[in-house]
Amino acid sequence: MTLAPHPLTRVHWHHPEWVAMVVAASGWLAVSVPAATEPALLLRSVHASGVAVLAHAALMAAAMMGPLVLANVHDLAGSSLWRRRYRAVLAYLAGYLGLWTVVGAAMMLALDAVLPITGPVPLVVVLGAVVVLFAGSAAHRRHLRRCSATRPLVLTGWRADRDCVEEGIRTGWQCVQASWPVMLAVMASGGLLVLAAGTAYLFAERSGRIRDQRLTPWALALVEAAVLAALAAHALSMSGVPLPAHTGH
Repeated sequence: MTLAPHPLTRVHWHHPEWVAMVVAASGWLAVSVPAATEPALLLRSVHASGVAVLAHAALMAAAMMGPLVLANVHDLAGSSLWRRRYRAVLAYLAGYLGLWTVVGAAMMLALDAVLPITGPVPLVVVLGAVVVLFAGSAAHRRHLRRCSATRPLVLTGWRADRDCVEEGIRTGWQCVQASWPVMLAVMASGGLLVLAAGTAYLFAERSGRIRDQRLTPWALALVEAAVLAALAAHALSMSGVPLPAHTGH
């Protein structure tokens, strides 16, 4: 009689993308725990400066972008040598999330410069219009297809590690080009609620759960949520309720 493998063994055999899921869950845990003692973080994020901006950007990249490459990670592990597949996955995620961390930090610094001039609500409205227009464009569809594209990689040696990191960076750059309006709008609105809504939208978009012809209505719904959150945060601040200093992330 053959014993069935343990569920964790089956995950190890068939779902090496669990690594990306753990990274994403860790990112969500880190950004969500402070809201337990400061509920205002649901609507607006806390100010950060210096090295802390990179830390915030890294956590957001893990939380929001980690779930988007589960299929890529699964394919990468399947095309790697068995003894190297987790090493390949970690190298890929280092390149992918590393690029998103740098881009996210740059976005945060840019928003820090613009938000004091425009205020969050007008900026979210403008960025939301860009999100809706971009969602239905041919350029957006092209970049989405390239996000899931793969290429042959070297199997052994340091060149294999290099290829995995470069593949992560390449995928990340395509995803930046496909998702930058959503990320800017989410950061400008700030807060965990919009962050979660943006992640759900990006995941549904990237996994094909939202078809091309339906992207624009769903993008409009996300923008409406971001604007409502920004308006709610503004109303609370006007009523005297203390809110975290806002930097768009």
